[in-house]
Amino acid sequence: MARLAQVAGRGTTAAKAAAAAARRCLPEPLWTVPEVAALFRVDRKTVLRWAAAGKFTAIRTPGGHLRFRPGEIRSYISTGQPAQEATTR
Repeated sequence: MARLAQVAGRGTTAAKAAAAAARRCLPEPLWTVPEVAALFRVDRKTVLRWAAAGKFTAIRTPGGHLRFRPGEIRSYISTGQPAQEATTR
């Protein structure tokens, strides 16, 4: 019985390690318009205007919604300047 617990414990640790490795390989989830608006404390229409003006790279989903890369938004917050390759897609 102790051996079974030992084996089960090892499998759990291995599964946790595999899950952690998989999370490191996945891209960071994209942010929605309301999430970016809340971060800047502005209306969501302001974020839409910023995307149309090219302030941030906007990624359009198959359903037509806009998403933003968190790294680009964080970079703008820290530098106060838009990314050089910002275009609306």
